Amino acid sequence: MAAIKMHARGMDLLGRSLLPRSLNMRVPAVLSLLVAAFVQVAIAQQPSGVPTCSVSCPAEDRAGFAVHGSGTSAGGVLTCSYPAFEGENDGDFFCDYDETTGALADDHDAGLCPPAAGPSTCARRRRANVVQQMAQRRAAAPQSTVPDYVKRFTALNRMKRTWARADDE
Repeated sequence: MAAIKMHARGMDLLGRSLLPRSLNMRVPAVLSLLVAAFVQVAIAQQPSGVPTCSVSCPAEDRAGFAVHGSGTSAGGVLTCSYPAFEGENDGDFFCDYDETTGALADDHDAGLCPPAAGPSTCARRRRANVVQQMAQRRAAAPQSTVPDYVKRFTALNRMKRTWARADDE
């Protein structure tokens, strides 16, 4: 009876595994990698409907100079450039804002940076609903009331009847 239990667990009578040693070492490693990958994917994905927000550069600084472009973002910092004249280097007068809060991080505009970045723009991120997409595709596709195979079948039957009448005559 003990031998049956041991074989059911994948072991011989001495308690050794029946699987090759290399496979015994690989299975736990592969399983742990798969579990870690699934956990990372689950953490990284935002649930449906969670808004994604971003801040934008103020239209002009406190001296009235207009922003050049829409700003650049890197490493959680939004950089807005306010050149004094056309063609001036973007790195001369600029303001750094925190991308998440919009608060002023660094003033490189001679103290003329607005205290906060422009109002944030938020958009709800929607995940695709597969069932709704399929229903929309079906509704968009032109559909006849009679399927094509029924039309072909009916046409063949008419031809058969026509040939049968011709043979009877």
